[in-house]
Amino acid sequence: MSYKEVFKLIKENKLWIGYNCARHFKKPDGSLFEAARSYWYTNLDIAKRHDDMILYKSYKVYKDEYPKYDNYDAINIDRAENIPIDYKNVMGVPITFLDKFNPEQFEILGMSSSAGYDEEIVGIPFIGDRDARPLIDGKNIYARVFIKNKRI
Repeated sequence: MSYKEVFKLIKENKLWIGYNCARHFKKPDGSLFEAARSYWYTNLDIAKRHDDMILYKSYKVYKDEYPKYDNYDAINIDRAENIPIDYKNVMGVPITFLDKFNPEQFEILGMSSSAGYDEEIVGIPFIGDRDARPLIDGKNIYARVFIKNKRI
């Protein structure tokens, strides 16, 4: 998902995650191997991509749980289910959000990049002075997809 060529298609709403996700694989000896999630992609219109995420947290109430990045004008969300219902600006969400993405509910602006700042990929201005990865209090965090809620 994070390859720039693939992510560009996801951002442009030309490719999305399908229904299947494999996590366990059978080894030749019959035992199971647990790996990172392996997704199937599609461009067929499937029902799940039109399902709204149920948002329940309020930014106004839980503001302290949403730190701002040092180098981007956006708040950090550690788990997709914690996306606030009442925040209209840019949010950085885990890449696993893409499995729940509804293009009618959210807009994908870009994705943080470990390879440096590329405006076409990141999609929002870089306001830092060194590292393009998302930083909170000077510490790197995992890659993030930058989104906005379309319904606010």
